[in-house]
Amino acid sequence: MTTPSTVFKNVSGFQFGFGNAHHPIPLDLEGIWNEKGHRHEQVHGTHLTQVLEPRQEIGDADGIFSTNASLPVGVRTADCVPILIAHQEKQAICAVHAGWRGTYENIVLSTWKTLSSIDNNASNWIAVIGPAIQPCCYEVSPELCDKFLTHFKEIPEQITSPKKNCLDLQHLNRKLLLTLGFFEVEIIDHCTYCHQTNGSPTYFSYRRNQSTGRQYSIISRLF
Repeated sequence: MTTPSTVFKNVSGFQFGFGNAHHPIPLDLEGIWNEKGHRHEQVHGTHLTQVLEPRQEIGDADGIFSTNASLPVGVRTADCVPILIAHQEKQAICAVHAGWRGTYENIVLSTWKTLSSIDNNASNWIAVIGPAIQPCCYEVSPELCDKFLTHFKEIPEQITSPKKNCLDLQHLNRKLLLTLGFFEVEIIDHCTYCHQTNGSPTYFSYRRNQSTGRQYSIISRLF
């Protein structure tokens, strides 16, 4: 099963993929990830760090970027939002893990503060938001929902919370990226909680299973 992206496929030089419960590491990227993929701990924060060498141990980070075409970057998720970002011409690529805490703290803006040092023209950047838990299945407490609506009061309520006491972290992060001026931001419209393939769950989901595996979202620049 694949999760195609028209955004990245319209720009040459990318290799990318979103894993699932059957193939946690995207098949096309398994070789390069096992050979060169970094190691890090995700802590639901907003810290972004750079990969400089193969198999790098980079510690705590929820955003990872590279300006080296030979080094892939990736994040692990099981309901949280994976965001793959790339410059349309330069070698710069980035992977972001945005759970509700990271989204609330605007990890997208924190990421942009670093990426803008590479090119501060946001229209030169594109992004794809991968499979994540969607508002059909992501009910939260009324207090948390109200907290989000107040914090992001400049964003239409139907984007942040299209259903009562439910959050849409995919579309909220997309709106934050577009507000920064990103050229295009695509969403892979799959819910990690309820999407199925041949009658069985397609993705790992922490909310569905509590103790579960993680799928990788990875991007690499080929040149």
